[in-house]
Amino acid sequence: MPASTPPASLSVDLDRPEDGDETTARVLDAALAELVEFGIRRTTVDSVAQRAGLARMTVYRRFAGKDALVQAVVVREMRRFLATLARSLTGARTVADALESGFAAGVLGWHGHPFGRRIIEREPDAVLPYLTRDAGPALAIVTTFIRAQLAHASDVQRVDPDALGAACEATTRLAQSYALTPAGAGVPTESELRGLARRMILPLLLPRREPEKT
Repeated sequence: MPASTPPASLSVDLDRPEDGDETTARVLDAALAELVEFGIRRTTVDSVAQRAGLARMTVYRRFAGKDALVQAVVVREMRRFLATLARSLTGARTVADALESGFAAGVLGWHGHPFGRRIIEREPDAVLPYLTRDAGPALAIVTTFIRAQLAHASDVQRVDPDALGAACEATTRLAQSYALTPAGAGVPTESELRGLARRMILPLLLPRREPEKT
């Protein structure tokens, strides 16, 4: 996949079945394993088919080519990631607690994922455009997702909507910066990440402005 070519679209529906059918699941599992082991450039449709124990034409019936296959893996893993993030926010009662929890879970989840952990270190020139220059659609999805989760916080009605949007975007952007940090450079602990969120994200939250009386 050329590094300069971003996925055509990236939408995530948490209610959609993850893999469609057993054969598709085998293909995506095999593709993920190939990407983790060999990287984007060295992964081929043939190698994925061989690992999955399927004929290459079986793979092509489901995916037009390598680009479509890699995109499908990315979308599936993003869906899984957001589902995990949603679970991490379930117990958060306030907006502040949810942002702290979401930021820490996002950073630790990325570095705990084999694809996320290794792709930065092994093939940075191929993947960096997806996490920087061409990351807009994916970052927008995550930001929108975080804000939707905050709708369940007990105090969300007391927070200014614009300030809430700014805090959600800051959460995504700050998490992105840590996603670009190789694991060898050291990943902060959950406590350290929550402290960082308190210092750099939560100050953006402002009380809802009451309409002026006329």
